[in-house]
Amino acid sequence: MGELTVDLFSPGMTALHRAGVAGLYMTVRALERRGTRPKGLASWETTARSVTLRWEGDAEPFFTDLARLAYGVDDDGLVEFTAIDRSRVNFQARWIAHEGMFGTFCQFGPNNALGERRSKVVPRDDGTQEHFEYKPVLRGQAKSYPHRDRGGSLVGAAIDAGGNVELVGWLFPGAVVRHVAFGNATAMDESPARALALVFAPVGCFFFKLQSRSLPRKARAAIVVPEFDSLDAYASAREGQATQVRTGDVIVTGAGHAALQLLATLESRHLIRTHRLPRLSVIMLGIVTWNEKQKSRTGRIEVELKRDDTLKNFQRLRGVLGEERVVKRKDGGTFLSLSPSLELFTGNIVGDRPFFEGFTGLMADKEIRAALAADRKGLNMAVSKDSGLLDSEAQRAFVEACHEALRRNYGIASERASGEKVDAGARLSKEYDRWRYAFSKAKNAAAFREVVTDFWSRGGGNASLKESWRAVLPMLTGPDWKLGRDLALLALASYARPEQPQTEQSEVVETEVNS
Repeated sequence: MGELTVDLFSPGMTALHRAGVAGLYMTVRALERRGTRPKGLASWETTARSVTLRWEGDAEPFFTDLARLAYGVDDDGLVEFTAIDRSRVNFQARWIAHEGMFGTFCQFGPNNALGERRSKVVPRDDGTQEHFEYKPVLRGQAKSYPHRDRGGSLVGAAIDAGGNVELVGWLFPGAVVRHVAFGNATAMDESPARALALVFAPVGCFFFKLQSRSLPRKARAAIVVPEFDSLDAYASAREGQATQVRTGDVIVTGAGHAALQLLATLESRHLIRTHRLPRLSVIMLGIVTWNEKQKSRTGRIEVELKRDDTLKNFQRLRGVLGEERVVKRKDGGTFLSLSPSLELFTGNIVGDRPFFEGFTGLMADKEIRAALAADRKGLNMAVSKDSGLLDSEAQRAFVEACHEALRRNYGIASERASGEKVDAGARLSKEYDRWRYAFSKAKNAAAFREVVTDFWSRGGGNASLKESWRAVLPMLTGPDWKLGRDLALLALASYARPEQPQTEQSEVVETEVNS
């Protein structure tokens, strides 16, 4: 009789391995509930941290059947995880599992049997419709996708031969041969127990599609893995997130956004405090210049909740900027458009930095800058006193002073345009671009002080500045002048008054990111 135990905390287990242990645990429990047993099964046993399998005869047929029972294809041609109760799963949940699977683990086309792209329309709660596009798995073919076709046999064959399993991209994204001329030296392998965990990793992972404007090619999909200390807690989190899903909760702007979105969901279900969730890992995949045909592993971050207000700040940010827009395409379909500032802001929040740090970079990109015009109202709410996102009196006073200066400068420009009988909108846009360019080109503290004092003085008397100049002064004379520059540009982008330029709004064209 053969026996294999997979443990959460065995040596060499990464976050992805532990997600796989949870996936195996969930699958075994689901098969037990259904009364379904793999061929050759003698017994199986689960504990709070491990799964033990025992079988009669050779290992290869047993593990081959186990994998085929764990992974399936539903009537829509979507990947189906036996571990997830199909009766409780909406189409959005099945779609993100399918897209996540083929955008990460199974992204290498020749490994899969996929048909032509198809579209499905699903009604939204607000009465509108969502259009979902995907390539279905062809049913009745000799192959479908590698976890179902080959995962179990690789592990079983290694056990029967007394060896290890050589890692490939669909088992462990990024664990590939580094140099074909030195394959034996640069290839990676795993023991059968750890390899089995990797076979079941997709079941335990949380998938997100990325809508990144700063990394449109290198950030296409994300795998997020929380690190719970028990399999039951992990299964509870995974099953809850894999059933009733909102599309707006699984399409995000970047790795930090994905991490915070999942943490907020787990917090809403009281799983973070109850199970002492310490951290989670985010793995990004996208297209790199040296391999255009595949999605490569392009980044990884570790996120840990160190401050009580981290999720509160994300909830505040999502309250003012998190509403996705359903945009129609020319072909009649739709896509969700998210605020381009969310990628920067959420990345700063998970990095425990001021949420606006680096905003100068957004304003330097013409396409992103144009898209930000559609978020002017939300940005204005983000820098308001009531939002709670600006964490000091100096920051709030600085924004108010910039808003009042811009209002006064607009007023002067508008009066001149009226006197000269020229288009006021064009004159205001020119005034806006003048100060945007001046702040963007301030490359040192002295240059920044010169620009901001000129900006404030040209508008005449500034009541906000007179009341708060003591609070604002350190932002001009201290070492954090770059934060002041970021905040000044955010103040320009967030100014929302009747006299603001209207031309930028008309230039906003919603384009699908990563289409």
